[in-house]
Parts: sequence; structure tokens; C-alpha cells
Amino acid sequence: MPPPAGEPARNGVTAVPFLGWHIAPHQLGRLATRYATPWDRHGQAPAAEAARTLRAWQHSGTLVRDQEPAFYAYEQIGPRGTLRGVLAAVHLDSRLLVHEDAVPAQINSITDLMHEAGTNLDPVLLGFSGDGRTSEHLQRAAAQPPVSEVLADDGGLHRVWRIPDPDAQADIAAELASRAAFIADGHHRRAAARQLRREYYATGSGPGPWDHVLGLLVDVTRTPMRMAPVHRVLPHADPQAALAAASGTFQVQALRGELPEWSVVLKQQARTGPAFVLVTPTGAFLASTPDTQVLAASLQRCPPALRTVHSAVLDTVLINELWRVHPEQVCCTASARGAVHQVRTRGGLAVLTTPPTRADLRTAAKAGVRLPPKSTWFGPKPHPGLVFRTLDP
Repeated sequence: MPPPAGEPARNGVTAVPFLGWHIAPHQLGRLATRYATPWDRHGQAPAAEAARTLRAWQHSGTLVRDQEPAFYAYEQIGPRGTLRGVLAAVHLDSRLLVHEDAVPAQINSITDLMHEAGTNLDPVLLGFSGDGRTSEHLQRAAAQPPVSEVLADDGGLHRVWRIPDPDAQADIAAELASRAAFIADGHHRRAAARQLRREYYATGSGPGPWDHVLGLLVDVTRTPMRMAPVHRVLPHADPQAALAAASGTFQVQALRGELPEWSVVLKQQARTGPAFVLVTPTGAFLASTPDTQVLAASLQRCPPALRTVHSAVLDTVLINELWRVHPEQVCCTASARGAVHQVRTRGGLAVLTTPPTRADLRTAAKAGVRLPPKSTWFGPKPHPGLVFRTLDP
């Protein structure tokens, strides 16, 4: 049974229906095919501009709102992968397992945007191991005509269905209330939502829609997610100085070929210890087999559970200690090709890495520690603009 209304599940996820906004059918081709949202997904536009765009979309009929609260079935099929889950308003005190740290400046930026626009941003991607009830309801919903259907520019087919039936909603909520969920993507959005709630409570607002955040809950026993690495780009780094500094701790050797060949070498080397591909505007180099004594000394302040995690070695030893690059000057991307292209066209240095293993995640969770920000990429990511949730009471 789900917890009483208004009370979060102690050992699971409290998910409730919400009044969703959709892009109007006649606007889907113009906006949804290119993943357009009222907010700038690159974080460069002011929050006030996003708020004005959202209100303009609402007033012009670009966005239309449902008349009754509902859960939403969401499905993605295409080159980015397959994903199926339920979109819901997730209570912020639900048992959501965090495995990465978040950057305070990014949290503040997202908080300001949500406060100004009065809306959640992209859904937090949550994975849980279910007993199949939610997946069965999603399967039934998918047999009906979708509320929204769009073929995006990247070839992905995205579809959304409403789940308005109270019995189905209660059954989904009951399963989720007994299951913890891990945050696959959206640590910053979840942290920003919690910060926004504190601000509302501090002004005497009390309980309200800010107690929840938009989440996409995926039963990973039915539709597993893919885990990929998150690479680093240091746009202002001096490549030659960086290579020289790295060679004092790592064995650095030039690589031949292009990205596919580099990736093969990287995966092989990463099986035996920390290894990275350092990409400069003119070539690529493998940094591997670090000096164990130097590495141990550099990682003294790092929690023991993280000392073998490659992303922790990268951030702590290379970026922070050897290169002394401030975190705000580091760009993160899941696209190795994009990282290489940026360095070749604009300069700087890219660091290609491998994803943490599931054993790394389990060890960190068991020890109660978190990986560095942007250590993992779970996907595919849901479409950001098919269902919106606003924070109006």
C-alpha cells in the first residue's frame, strides 16, 4: 500500500499524479523534433528569459494543460537506445539513492531558473527494480493512441500516453512505495529542487508542489539502462604543459590512429588500473600505469572506497593536483567525438575516460561516499520537452 496522502514513503518512492502541460499537436514538429524547451539547456540564457518564454508558450497555446492529474507513460525508441518509464511527481523525501556529488554553482543556477519560471526542468531519471506491475500498466497504456508522438532530429521516436485511471495509478504508486530508486541522471536538478523547497518553506509557504520534482521512473529489470563514461574538456589548458605534468606520475605515450583505435587501447589499459586518453589539437596520448607511491600520496584525502575509481583519480590527481584547474573551468560531456572535435577546433585539452564499474558504484554506496560530479552517464536520456510540470499551487 502507498503511504497516506502527503506523507513520503520511508523505504521507497512516493509518486503522485500531476497536471501536465504538453506541446500542442500543431507545434510538435516545430519544437519537439529538436528537443526545444522554454529554458536554455546549455545554461547560458537568463532565468527571467526562460520564465517569459514559458509564459508566452502557455498564453499562446503552444503548451496545453490537462484537465485532470495523471501519470504518464513515456517511451523512447531509436539510435540513443530504448527507454520506457512512468512520469510522475516524486516527493523529495522519497528514498532516492545518490551516487554522485553535485556542483554548488550549478545547483544555484538551476534553483534560480526553477524559482523564476515556476517549473521543474527535465525529469530526473530514476531506476528501480520492480515486480512488474508498473511495467504492465505502461504496456497497457502503450496499446492506446498516444497523447504526443514525435520523431526527433536524431532519429528517436518518442511517445507519451496518459494514465488517468485511479486504480492503475494506485497500483503504480503502491509498487513504487516499496522500492528505492537510484538517480541515474539529475543529481543537480534534485538538489536544486530541495534547495528551492527550503526557500519556499523559509518564507512561510509550507507544503506545496515544491515538495515534489518531476521524475521518470524506469524499471531496470524490464528496460535496463546503458552506462557510459563522462569525458572532460579543459578549454583553457596548455596541452604541452599538461602532458609534461602528467608524465611525472603516469606513463605517457603517443597513440596512432583515430578515436576508434584510441578507445580500444583505453578499454584494455583501464582493466588493470587508471588510464586516460589525453587529446591535444595535434594528437592523442595514453596516460596509464601511474606510480603507485605517488598515486597513494595524492589520494590520501580521498575516501578509500574511491581510490580505485578512475573518475576520482582523474579529478583528484590530474585535474586538481597536477594541472591545478578549477572545477568551473572543466566541461563535461558524454560524447567522445564532441570532446575531440572541440579540442581540434578551439584548442585546449580533452581527457577521455572509462565509466565506473557497477562494482565501483556498489562499493561507494556501501561506504556511504559519493563519486565526483559527472562520473557516470546513464541513458538514454528522456525527451526534455514532451510533458512539463509547473509549480503553481
